[in-house]
Amino acid sequence: MKAFAFVFLFIALSTTVNSQPSSRNKQYKFSMKEPPGWIKSFVGEPFFRNDPSYFERIITFQRYNSINRKGLNPTIEVTAQHFGANNTRFMKRFLKPSYWKKYNHRNFKIIKGPEQAIINGKVAITCTVMGKLRGHGVIDTATYTRKTSYYVHVDKHIFKIIFTDNEHESYPTLFNMLTNSIKIDQL
Repeated sequence: MKAFAFVFLFIALSTTVNSQPSSRNKQYKFSMKEPPGWIKSFVGEPFFRNDPSYFERIITFQRYNSINRKGLNPTIEVTAQHFGANNTRFMKRFLKPSYWKKYNHRNFKIIKGPEQAIINGKVAITCTVMGKLRGHGVIDTATYTRKTSYYVHVDKHIFKIIFTDNEHESYPTLFNMLTNSIKIDQL
């Protein structure tokens, strides 16, 4: 009887995860499952149109409506940038801890990585940093923020996937499931 209950629970959970809606971007041939209960906030919005190396937002999810939220809002952000370099240059650049220290605020520390990972069969670089956010020139001393970033080089583009949460609201299981659901095809 216990074995039957276990099998039934496994099938029910598998069906729930697989039936989750996905967000797709046809231009970048990118898809990822949507986090249940999160708010889709940006779709296909460029940061800087006049800059040829601009990052374009593919999709952003926020845990809460940011208008009603004070403090850190856990976020999932996917962007793409034209990089135009080969994979060797990409790997050398993002595997250096100095890149991650420069990229993040000085009060952030690397807690994991940088290291290679595989996303959808493609080599990626991942790094997790943790620290206190600076807002309006003041450091928020109440909450530590954790950012796990993945950089995936496909053709002449870099896909940047950033998962942000904090010590009070941690989503590692959800973030791992979403990372495993990512599909990026050749452009």
